[in-house]
Amino acid sequence: MKKLVLATLLLFSFQLMNSQTEKESKLIVDKYTTELGLSSEQHQKFQDIFFRFEAQFENEVNTISEFNKLLKMRDIEIFNMLSKEQRLLYKNIRTSLEPNRQYKF
Repeated sequence: MKKLVLATLLLFSFQLMNSQTEKESKLIVDKYTTELGLSSEQHQKFQDIFFRFEAQFENEVNTISEFNKLLKMRDIEIFNMLSKEQRLLYKNIRTSLEPNRQYKF
């Protein structure tokens, strides 16, 4: 019985943690949308890219080089959908909106 209760609590805590991470990610995407002045089409593309890579960061990154490679791939995809002015803004605001997503050495 204790094991069942413990397993249930553990499962609930993982779901709660995942929900908080998802909410935080949505807030970050909304901040990017506002700061970059994304159109509705750009917002949808940005959100798709952002959430796809967030899942990979959580599940597939084991080394610093994997982290840097994944971050670079995400930046390239995002850069390809932005205008020149939006790219410059993105580079400037990414460090403040995502301090945990900086290249590591």
